[in-house]
Amino acid sequence: MSTKVLKSIRLPAGLIDRANERAELLGVSFSDVVTDTLATGLGFPRDPLVALLSELGSVVFTWFQGDFPPDVTRRVFLEIQSAPLLKELYDEAIAGEGGRPDDHRRNSVHREVGKLMRRLLHADPDGRALCPPGERELIQSYALLKPRPKAEIPF
Repeated sequence: MSTKVLKSIRLPAGLIDRANERAELLGVSFSDVVTDTLATGLGFPRDPLVALLSELGSVVFTWFQGDFPPDVTRRVFLEIQSAPLLKELYDEAIAGEGGRPDDHRRNSVHREVGKLMRRLLHADPDGRALCPPGERELIQSYALLKPRPKAEIPF
């Protein structure tokens, strides 16, 4: 998005609460969620990182309604690699000058996706694993995840 303008509007408390919950879950700001929702509804370009995290949130909720495998992070990156919309958002999110992939942005996106998995699944890291050698994957290693003990789940 180009120029940003401060605009004060009145919204129902339920919308505010829902947007705040989604923002916390995705690890983005309230403004990011509202802007992404408006951009989607009005046909404007979305912020690639916010859009990627939002779409991944939907994928994870659809796939893993309870139990999840320890390699869930790798599976999500494989889905990014194979699903055209997710791959396009990923490529845009990691793009630097001239649209070429930027290592700093790539690393940042990978961290955000990893944090998203832990938040969505109420999971904690349980070691690291390497992707199989010779495979062309977006990541080379990933955190194995385990469910967080019920007493530590905030909601």
